[in-house]
Amino acid sequence: MTFAQLQDIIRGGENISVEFKKCPAELNHSVFETVCSFLNRTGGHLILGVADNGDITGVNGRGTRFGKEKHKEICAVLF
Repeated sequence: MTFAQLQDIIRGGENISVEFKKCPAELNHSVFETVCSFLNRTGGHLILGVADNGDITGVNGRGTRFGKEKHKEICAVLF
């Protein structure tokens, strides 16, 4: 996905296949619910660091644990 494509998706707002999540410091439970929902349909785009209204809030990289342990946690939920 290019930056321009990402911008277009954000401008288009949330819909059945696009979901925004703020997630400023960690993945919350609603992220996993959204992933499961997408898996039960035709897929979609889950964009972190974006508010429901499309404002880009960013994701705080400091202190965020998106390393191996978080990867294992996400995979355990998905698979």
